Amino acid sequence: MPPRSDAAHAHAPIVVSVREPPKLSAKLTEVRSRAPCSGVWRSLVARFVRDEEVAGSNPVTPTQVRRGAHREREHPFSVLRRNPGAGRALLFPRRTCLLPIVAVILGAKIKATAPGAAPPAKSSAARWNYEHMPRTWPEDWDARRQGLNCVKCAEGRPSEDQWGVRFYSGQWADAYLLRQQTQPGTSVVIFRGTRHVADPSDFTDEELAGYWSNVRTAAKAIEQAYQPCQLNYAIFGNAMPHVHTHITPRYPDDPAPRPSASG
Repeated sequence: MPPRSDAAHAHAPIVVSVREPPKLSAKLTEVRSRAPCSGVWRSLVARFVRDEEVAGSNPVTPTQVRRGAHREREHPFSVLRRNPGAGRALLFPRRTCLLPIVAVILGAKIKATAPGAAPPAKSSAARWNYEHMPRTWPEDWDARRQGLNCVKCAEGRPSEDQWGVRFYSGQWADAYLLRQQTQPGTSVVIFRGTRHVADPSDFTDEELAGYWSNVRTAAKAIEQAYQPCQLNYAIFGNAMPHVHTHITPRYPDDPAPRPSASG
């Protein structure tokens, strides 16, 4: 018993423990040795620990995920870094909506490139809906496009007609010098194939190549005879739905060189 003091009371022993600093991994030690500055060191360590925790491989403070714990929503680009294949779902969430459009485009391209096949004839009723507006074109226009009562198919290949005189006859077309000349050398080249064709888009590949080859031959003849400075080509078919091309020569002394001579 200590002198001049009361009897000692029994107390539970007080244990004071000093927490040792955590041991650094070899990679952290290497980083610290390369960056002696405390500020740079702190930023590097914070970045390293964050990356290690994301990867779940930090030896100092391993990542622990409790059951039912709320996890912070991830940014979409973090998903892309872990799973590059997920980018298709993020960038094209409605990609299935494009499949019908692609199928239609590919189907049309395959049909258009079928060798030797004549394109289907068009119908104005199929392209436009006239229910909401008055019709101004002839009622039999679709039938005329199909070749009904076509004057050019019925006349054969005459050497001249009421419009002009033929100066060139090719395998696929005849060229006529018009009687009424808006410009010297004004001509028309008429398709003379084995069938009726209302529009150049209805040509087969063979008809297309043959017709335009004959048009070029007729144009060369006009250039040689009249020596114009330019040739204008026009395809209408609004009055006569049979493929034919108007050729109008232009000359340096034309009063209006920019627009066509016919307006």
